[in-house]
Amino acid sequence: MQRATPIRSGWLVLVVIAGLAPAAVAGLITDAGVIPSPFSPNADGANDSTAVFYTLSDTSAIVISVADSTLSEILMLWSGWEEPGEHRHWWNGSDQRTVVPDGGYYFLIQAIPQAGGPEDLEIPVRVDTEAPIISDVSAVPNRFTPDGDGVADSVAVSFNVDYTGGGGQVSVLVLDLDGGEVKQLFSSVGAESVVVHWNGIHDSGAESPDALYSVDIEARDPAGNVSRTEVLIDLDLCAPYLGVIYPDSILSEVRVNDTLAIVNGWAYDRAGVTSVELSLDQVDWVEISFSGPDTVWWEHTLACSGCVPGTSDEALSVYVRGHDGVDTADGEGHVNGIVSGSPVLSFLVTFDVAGPYHDESTIKDDDNTYYPGQTVTIWSEWDDDGYDLDVDFSAVDSNFDPEDVSVSDSGTGKYIVSYTISPNAITPVSMARVRIEATDHFERSLADSSVIVVLLPGSGEPSELSLDRNFFNPAEGDVLEMDLGSYSGKVVVEIFNMTGTLVRRLEAEDAQSLTWNGRSDNDQLVASGVYFLKIVTDEGNAVRKVAIVK
Repeated sequence: MQRATPIRSGWLVLVVIAGLAPAAVAGLITDAGVIPSPFSPNADGANDSTAVFYTLSDTSAIVISVADSTLSEILMLWSGWEEPGEHRHWWNGSDQRTVVPDGGYYFLIQAIPQAGGPEDLEIPVRVDTEAPIISDVSAVPNRFTPDGDGVADSVAVSFNVDYTGGGGQVSVLVLDLDGGEVKQLFSSVGAESVVVHWNGIHDSGAESPDALYSVDIEARDPAGNVSRTEVLIDLDLCAPYLGVIYPDSILSEVRVNDTLAIVNGWAYDRAGVTSVELSLDQVDWVEISFSGPDTVWWEHTLACSGCVPGTSDEALSVYVRGHDGVDTADGEGHVNGIVSGSPVLSFLVTFDVAGPYHDESTIKDDDNTYYPGQTVTIWSEWDDDGYDLDVDFSAVDSNFDPEDVSVSDSGTGKYIVSYTISPNAITPVSMARVRIEATDHFERSLADSSVIVVLLPGSGEPSELSLDRNFFNPAEGDVLEMDLGSYSGKVVVEIFNMTGTLVRRLEAEDAQSLTWNGRSDNDQLVASGVYFLKIVTDEGNAVRKVAIVK
């Protein structure tokens, strides 16, 4: 498109010439129009100006002005010579002083060719800066429960739209509270009165979760003016949220050292909580007291029927459920344990009226004999978990450090105790007791010393001092042969039973071997069992173990 220099000066001469010119050339101005119309010069970035366009068939002097609805000129938009071809001129909606009021206007185009008469053209255009008006917005019910019971299974959103400049586009979206699109409910052109339903189904076809949502309504007129409004709706599928308050934050139970226990907690639901019920078997439910307008606080007192103070504890499984204030077919509202995703609250109440009770403590290994540097593992069983166990190995290990004891609570009343005897523990062959003391949550304690550990001196590593067997039967005349190897010098062999009692002492000088016939120092056959042979030489000591089987 080529534009000539404007011809404002001398325009009156052209008009006079035009009055004396021949008839207008047919088809001088063709393909004329306005885009966009209507337009909205309100500086919102959408359709803020419009363009009048046309095609010239001959070189002409052009005058373009803007007139109001009465065809009275309000603005000289452009004037000048233009070559044949397509042309376009923009108007920003101003009369050079301010933006004109909304309404209908005209582009007046006059073309005067170099030969022939002038041609005039009127092209309408509309200015519209007013956004549509969205009114009478409602969501009924604004809390709905799409659970298929026939009551409040969907929400109806209704509204009206008034377009000041003609019809436009209307859309309705369901958004989550983060602004994410959940469902497109409606989209149409020119709708003025809208009613649309939502049953809680996501665009993906899945059921939407229990939550607050926003219904976003947008109306956009042809001029690009936009109005938006929203209404909150509550999709309520869940029974109340429930919680219990534990007296001890470390324990996940209610524990009391009494025959009465006060249990309390909270319940919350966006639709309100209408009742709270408690049960011990999930069959018989009783209403319990609660208070509070939003988050309610409930409380109930339970008695122990089988408790014997100082002797017998009792634990009860307790269940709590709530009813919310939504409309349901049965009139009960949503109830925990019946509505999917809303479980019954369950917790344990322990009437701990007796202190710790010890069942049994045993050594994990087949026998209870150890050398310095070895690890002792004890299974200690009590009537409950959560006890604080203090385990004392000082009678076993002369270098005992309580920090080296490891205690693991299995959660079922069984505790695993682990301790590694120090490598330089100083002790003869001896039987020692391990003291285990359990303290409960109420500082009541009980000690047990039933575990016996036999500690053997030396390392227990092989040496050239060896036995010809590890068991024999002296009742049948068997003897135990001890091979002293190439050792020369004095050898003393002390034989102890499992309790650490010395039963026989043997000596030899420069001997190649020693024998034991299974008799004590008073020449009595010893009892069946395990015996320890402490072999003492000038070059070092060793301990061997043998069993007498009759």
